[in-house]
Amino acid sequence: MSLPSFRLGPRHIDLAAQLVTDPRAEGPPATLTELEARLLDHLLRADGALVPKPVLLREVWGYADGVESRAVDYTLRRLRKKLEDDPRAAVHLVSTYGSGVGLRGVTGGPTPHAAEPEGPLPPLDTFVGRDAEQARLDRWITDGARCVTVLGAGGIGKTRLVLEWHRARSPPLLAWVSLRPHSDAEGLARTVATALGGPPDAGSTELAGVLVLDAAEGCAPHLEAVLPAWLRAAPGLQVVATSRVALRVPGGLPLRLDALAPAAAERLYEARAAERGALHHLDDPRVPELVTHLEGHPLAIELAAARAGVRPVAELIRALARPLDTLAAAGHPERSLRAVVGWSWDLLDPSQQAVLAACSLFPGRFGREAAEVAAGGSAVDVLVALHQRSLVRAPAGRRRTFVLPMGVRAFAAEHLPGPRALEVEDRLVAWVLRRTGQGRRPPQRAWILDELELLRSLLHRLQARAAPEAVPLATAIAPTLADRGWQAEALRPLAAWGVRP
Repeated sequence: MSLPSFRLGPRHIDLAAQLVTDPRAEGPPATLTELEARLLDHLLRADGALVPKPVLLREVWGYADGVESRAVDYTLRRLRKKLEDDPRAAVHLVSTYGSGVGLRGVTGGPTPHAAEPEGPLPPLDTFVGRDAEQARLDRWITDGARCVTVLGAGGIGKTRLVLEWHRARSPPLLAWVSLRPHSDAEGLARTVATALGGPPDAGSTELAGVLVLDAAEGCAPHLEAVLPAWLRAAPGLQVVATSRVALRVPGGLPLRLDALAPAAAERLYEARAAERGALHHLDDPRVPELVTHLEGHPLAIELAAARAGVRPVAELIRALARPLDTLAAAGHPERSLRAVVGWSWDLLDPSQQAVLAACSLFPGRFGREAAEVAAGGSAVDVLVALHQRSLVRAPAGRRRTFVLPMGVRAFAAEHLPGPRALEVEDRLVAWVLRRTGQGRRPPQRAWILDELELLRSLLHRLQARAAPEAVPLATAIAPTLADRGWQAEALRPLAAWGVRP
């Protein structure tokens, strides 16, 4: 394929000829090295998205994964002298620390690769579970649903599900469009129009088939504004979107992906661990415990399995006390639990971030009253909204409860300053002591059973900072802990304060 030409402001860049022509400059055009031309071509086809430097080292330089080099920085420094009016204040060849490099302000460029009509090819590795979800998606599309949003947390497998559904069912596919680089209405409209050969709301009555809009969460408000008009203008158009955020579209159907069932999660771990040359036996009896710690999250399972070649199962379980550090792909910072959660975190407003941070003190399931004690009177409304953004789980049950997934809880905890954490902890302790009767019998046993996970966590925190409130709390929950063989947890803080049980 011949390399394209394009413009950056007044400059004309011809990658095939490796020339940069500036009509304002005297003398011959600037020349590009072959490496510089390959780098620009790669960035051009990313359509403005930031490309992580490890990806550039692998795909442009040909380095092996995990190799660290300043080659990208040195090449950018040379290129900016050829492409920018002020190389020290770049407006075209931009870079952001920790995110990557992007090419901005392009005119006359090629069609972005994201709009390939048949979509990206499914990976060659095994695909486990999701039979029911694929069947439901196929049923809804067959029954004429105009818009289906495959909804779920980052790394839960939304894109892979749609790829596998299309491979197995082969519905008529108009285009596969990645919206990941876009957060504005203009970029959304331009990319979709390029993929379809024109705006879908311009009287496209003959437009029929499935349009896949992948990674739509970044431009969800703009998509909600234009999608009804697209669907009215093209009666044969059906849209399948993948998003971390629920799309509010009339007649739209949400297909939420939750954690994998335990059996499917174990099968996924087994396959990925075998692929990575696991040190441990694939039937290790602690694999179910490991998968339980990973909460059935496909990306977390794959990242843990990637460590199976260097860590036994017991060590992996211990390392999950620091999930954001453990669940990362070597040499690929964009493919890590931290990067996945961070992308969703950056889409939140400060009040939503504050509620998540306060609720990071809950080790597991927590209820409405606990949430309001920790994060204020509006906490429940915020948590419901965050559930729509796939950052909070709301398990079905007799009362409204919430759970922060492992990665979200760890990420939010990093954004809870120490003084603020102590303030939230003190409020929770005061509330807990009121509810337990401050150690006086009979304590509210049913409530203790319901909140035992939180009570144990608070007891450990109070003991760690030698807080006197550990004594009444330990006294109140000691019988319940003893029933479960955990009496040492209650006796330890009592002994530390010289209290005889």
